[in-house]
Amino acid sequence: MAPELIRTQRVPIDYEKLLQMDKLALEAMSHSRSLRNLRTSFLARFPPEVVALIVSFLQPELPNCMPFTVQNHPEEWISATHVCRHWRDATLSAPALWNRLFLTPSKHPECAVEQLRRSGTLPFTLHYSGFLPGEAVGDGEDSEDIYNSMVHILAESDRLQHLHLPKYLEEKLFVLGTFSIVLPPHWSH
Repeated sequence: MAPELIRTQRVPIDYEKLLQMDKLALEAMSHSRSLRNLRTSFLARFPPEVVALIVSFLQPELPNCMPFTVQNHPEEWISATHVCRHWRDATLSAPALWNRLFLTPSKHPECAVEQLRRSGTLPFTLHYSGFLPGEAVGDGEDSEDIYNSMVHILAESDRLQHLHLPKYLEEKLFVLGTFSIVLPPHWSH
C-alpha cells in the first residue's frame, strides 16, 4: 500500500479511565511487593510475641530513666515500629509496650493519650515534666494541650501504677515541705 492510502482513525481517549487503570496497576504492584517482602523478610518470620519482647528491651529502664535531657528521648524505641509492617503491627498490638507515658511540653502531649489508649487495660506509669498549674507558657497552646492530655490520662487514674515527677521540678517546688497522697484502704497490705 502506498503511504498516502493509509489513514489513521482517531479513537477518543478516556483519560479518567486511563488514570483509574494506572492507579489499579500501581496498587497491585505495591501489594505484590509487600507480599514478596513479607515472605522473604527474615524479620517478618518472628512471631508477634517475640517482636514485642525484642522491642521491650529497647525501652528505658524504670525508674532510672528520669530526668531526661534534650539528647535522651524515652521514645527512641518507637523507631523499631519502622522496621517493617509486621513489626509495626506486632508492636502496636502489644499493650505492655505502651504503658509508659511521658508527658512533656517538648513533645506532642496527645502522643501520651494515644499511648494510654494502646496500653489497653494494663496499669501504666506516668512521667510528668509539664508545667505547674498557673505557670505562664508561651502562647498558651502548650499548656492547653498538656491540660487536655492530663484530663484524658486522669480519667484512667484507676490504672495509674507509678507517677514520676522529675528532679528538676524541685527548683519550682522549693517551698514544698510535704507531698502526701492518701491511698484507698484496699491498697494497704
